[in-house]
Amino acid sequence: MPQLLFVNNTPMPIIVSSWIRIMDGLSELKDITIEANTESTVKSDVGEWILSSLFIKEEHKTLWEKEELLFSSRIAKFRSKPCINGDYTWVFIDNFTLTYDNLNKSVTWNYIKNEN
Repeated sequence: MPQLLFVNNTPMPIIVSSWIRIMDGLSELKDITIEANTESTVKSDVGEWILSSLFIKEEHKTLWEKEELLFSSRIAKFRSKPCINGDYTWVFIDNFTLTYDNLNKSVTWNYIKNEN
């Protein structure tokens, strides 16, 4: 099962979702909340992860609202193997960067504060 170290270098939590096989022919989407300024190993049976901000806990929602960020089911995604173009990561909003480190098998999530 592919796994990567996810490093959250932001002052806010993020949800990392991945497909985990529960039996032959059946997988389910599992969510892990990575707290602010922490890191965690994330696993996926398909080697792909999706980032979102659809939080259940009010304290997590409050941190995002404080920064005036939108709640979304798809903020970014990353893979353990590159796509045909060689990309490992994709970010769909401008407030963040996602950096893949092939040597250390890690992904780092950084916040770019909007000063406008």
